[in-house]
Amino acid sequence: MKQVRKRDGRIVDFDRQKIIDAVEKAFASVDGEMNAYSMEKANNIATYIEEHIDDGDIIDIEKI
Repeated sequence: MKQVRKRDGRIVDFDRQKIIDAVEKAFASVDGEMNAYSMEKANNIATYIEEHIDDGDIIDIEKI
């Protein structure tokens, strides 16, 4: 299982949807709205991160 060390030191399971939500919010704050490109890009970023964390690894949130 992939895990993330949060800023307060807690360790939680990796949740790709949290990455997608954060990236979509960033796009919306810059572009003012969500569109197909930003949703696809958010999904691609989450997939990339997920693929680069090995099962059993704990990654710091700042690295994400």
